[in-house]
Amino acid sequence: LDDKNDDGGTASSTPSQQLPKIQQPPSRLTDQENNETAEDMDIQAFLEDEDEDEQKYEHKQAADALYENEVDLSQSLPQRAKKKRRKDRNKTDEDSGPLSIVRAAKEAKYEYLDHTADIQLHSWGDSLAEAFEQVGVAMFGYMTELDTVEYFRFHEITASGHDLESLLFNYLNELLGAFYTENNLLFKDIEITHMESDKNFTITAIGYGEEMNIFGKHPQGTEVKAITYSAMQIKQTKERCDCWVVVDI
Repeated sequence: LDDKNDDGGTASSTPSQQLPKIQQPPSRLTDQENNETAEDMDIQAFLEDEDEDEQKYEHKQAADALYENEVDLSQSLPQRAKKKRRKDRNKTDEDSGPLSIVRAAKEAKYEYLDHTADIQLHSWGDSLAEAFEQVGVAMFGYMTELDTVEYFRFHEITASGHDLESLLFNYLNELLGAFYTENNLLFKDIEITHMESDKNFTITAIGYGEEMNIFGKHPQGTEVKAITYSAMQIKQTKERCDCWVVVDI
């Protein structure tokens, strides 16, 4: 039976106990909420990619503007400045063509004499060296008109012999060899820079001219095939020196 309290209420027969708190299960997102969250993440990633693409485009536009306005970055970069100057110098050289070598005009001191099937070169000069120079020029003058040859190239040759005749033969042979091995190099002028004609018969010479161009510039003369010893003569006096050489044509 229930006992009555002093206040007239009814009391339970079981002892009073505090009921435990019921823990709510963790909230779970519905499928719809999950889809909405994924969409939000995709939109955020898309916006970030769009911002990155926009930055790249702005950088490209700025770089293009530099080139369009011809901003010279080489002013602050010494290495680029050197390359730019070298490029400009090469471009100028290409535009202006090959540089011409300045040579003083010389009097022609040679002639051509008939000799059976070949041709004989006769040169003279105030010295042995000048006569040698002139006979070399005479050989190239028989191949073309030297007035059409310009001074664009130079080439050095050396020769030696056991006497003056062999020295002259080898000297002319070296000049002719340069013509055939240096792309038909013609010498309009020859300067002997060193010559020994006593005991050691040696010679060093530099030829000046250009490569032969028979298509519109250099008239084609008669090709010299070889140097010969036939009727070779060298005569020296106090006043002058003369050389006679027959060349095979």
